[in-house]
Amino acid sequence: QAQNQWVAVGNNGNEGVLFSSQNDGLTWARYEPGIDFLNYNFTGIVWTGTAWLVCGEKTVVEEGATDYAGVIFRSLDASSWTLISDTFDAPLSAIAADGSGDVLVVGESGIILRSTDDGQNFARIDGGALSEDLSAVLATGTGRFTIGGDGKSVFEENTGVVSALRPAAGGAPQVRALLYSGGAILLGGEFALSRRSQPFGLELQTIAKFYRITVNE
Repeated sequence: QAQNQWVAVGNNGNEGVLFSSQNDGLTWARYEPGIDFLNYNFTGIVWTGTAWLVCGEKTVVEEGATDYAGVIFRSLDASSWTLISDTFDAPLSAIAADGSGDVLVVGESGIILRSTDDGQNFARIDGGALSEDLSAVLATGTGRFTIGGDGKSVFEENTGVVSALRPAAGGAPQVRALLYSGGAILLGGEFALSRRSQPFGLELQTIAKFYRITVNE
């Protein structure tokens, strides 16, 4: 969000879409690009404090083979967009900004991209042995970010250095979302199924009668 301006991204089939609202979400307009967004899928967006940045993937078909590349677009007003790059070597899943010019983007196969100039240029960060698909990133301080993904580990990136905050633990979820609240980092993800000690009950009421459905778990 930027001064009552909102931006939403996604895809429509195999075409990337961008919608923006200039009145705090009351009405929305689809951005119609001068270039075709065919074969794009937008997965993340962030307001840095001065610019919008969108990340995602581009489908590339060459000689009958299909491959996927990471893509980043940038805009100052959500009305015109500039392609930063669509040749990163893995699809990009999530993006975060610390508000001081540092931006971090993460994606498949452990890719981590860092910008120190508010998203105008990006360089790949060496994650060491990190190779899992990364799907969440969160700014937790100036130049500091928390990262999560499919390997159930949690990492920190601090001014270009990646270290493990929590190793993969049995029963832990694949990290899909991160939230910073009250100095604590909260994780959201895909948990394994669990069994309840009590059956699940559902009551339906009509005008004259009650019906109960019980489902054993």
